[in-house]
Amino acid sequence: MALVGVICSAISGTVTFILTRRKYNTEVDNQQIENIEKSFDLYKRMMEETLESQKRMMEVRINDLQKENDFLRKQVDTLRNQMIEFLGAKLTKTTVGNE
Repeated sequence: MALVGVICSAISGTVTFILTRRKYNTEVDNQQIENIEKSFDLYKRMMEETLESQKRMMEVRINDLQKENDFLRKQVDTLRNQMIEFLGAKLTKTTVGNE
């Protein structure tokens, strides 16, 4: 009778060990999957924030360049008008001086 008890205890212990080990492995796998998902979400959020930051920086830079371009166009127009006035005055002096 004692032998049957020992055998039953051994079988019960072995079955419990196998089932517990499978459950433990499943829990570990699930935890690893959850950790990977969290890491991916963190990486995704970081990338989105980085892209947003770069987008804002580019918008600021574009606005600055547009302002500079407008300023330079006005300078070109001013210089063009000064050249026209200068050449017009020079031609007038030359024409008046030759007469």
